[in-house]
Amino acid sequence: MKKVLIEFFDEENLNNCISQMYFEYRKAYYLRFESQKKIDGIGPVFKKLDEFNRERFGAECKFKDLKSDDPEEIIRAIEEIVSKEEGGFDFDITGGPESFAYAVRGFVERNNPKNVCVHYYDFAKKKYFRTYPKFETRETPFKRKLTVPSLIMLQASSVSNDEIPGGRQYRPGLNKNDYKENIKTVWNCVKKKAGEWNSFCSLANINKDEKTGKFLTPDCLIIKNFGSGQKAKIEPVLSSLEEAGVIEIKELTSRQIKYYITLPKEQWDLLDKGGNALELYTYYVASTCGKYNDCCVGVHLDWDGDVKNDNEEVTNEADVILSDGYLPVFISCKNTEVEKACIYEILFVARYYGGKYAKPVIFSSVKASKAIRNRTKESEIILIDDIANLTEDQFREKIINLT
Repeated sequence: MKKVLIEFFDEENLNNCISQMYFEYRKAYYLRFESQKKIDGIGPVFKKLDEFNRERFGAECKFKDLKSDDPEEIIRAIEEIVSKEEGGFDFDITGGPESFAYAVRGFVERNNPKNVCVHYYDFAKKKYFRTYPKFETRETPFKRKLTVPSLIMLQASSVSNDEIPGGRQYRPGLNKNDYKENIKTVWNCVKKKAGEWNSFCSLANINKDEKTGKFLTPDCLIIKNFGSGQKAKIEPVLSSLEEAGVIEIKELTSRQIKYYITLPKEQWDLLDKGGNALELYTYYVASTCGKYNDCCVGVHLDWDGDVKNDNEEVTNEADVILSDGYLPVFISCKNTEVEKACIYEILFVARYYGGKYAKPVIFSSVKASKAIRNRTKESEIILIDDIANLTEDQFREKIINLT
């Protein structure tokens, strides 16, 4: 018979679920203070924890409310659970208040139970430690890996790409129509011309309805106008793309360009925005490094997990999100110099949608300033810059070492 899990509810849901990543339980009990139920926005967190235990882990979820943090009240609650359940019990003291760990110690010292184990998980060392019956490292195989949408759901939010009109495919297949090679080709054409490429992509396509995304003529001809003197700046990068077979230039004057994209239509995102080339290059390298169990690009994030598709909906977007088992990595890709606003944004997005253990990361194609380097270090953000001068293998190694 599978064991019963007993732990104290922690407002960081990963603390509540980490045992289930390694062990299998038939039931999970969470002790909580009645005051915790009054925390603003906590209801959806309780709900997602219940869903995770039942649907993802196959364990029945129970909550038991306490009026205070008195260790004796906690011990009585523990004894009540143990008296009515059969089989063995695991106590996880990873999260929750110190009073719970103190009460668990009091319970085992008072009862000396033979069917109880007490353990905690050290996220820094990525290891379990048993504290009862005796202290030891638990060499337990990792059994479950969470996808990016599951990690976002654990925070009572959601990935909304599939639910919004025109939502971008956030796990594009890399093995179809030479997508890998096309990503590398475009990246090599634009990586050292970041400023010029970003400026060009920001120009409106006058042959396209920006609201509907439909071309005004059926042949998908792209027409962009630019200012006086801009031709000399953008022509080298456009020539590189044409020589690589990515675009076909039909006409180029001092103020206008007309061209076709020769890539499959599902790959046109590569040329849509200046930063997309680095985003998709990051996605390609991360997907092929063998480290991460899930890789997503262009991820739309819904604040409360309830997608409404209206103007009042609170949403954010993450360039790339990776999942290393249960740890989410949020990456902001900048095909330009990093600004302070990017630092604040990635910190917020990673913390809100990924929880306290999420890793915020910034990738930049150019070398960052000393001030930005210092600021990211102070903010505990991983900064990988000057990517334009890294080989693919060097970049892959840095992605592998993010976690």
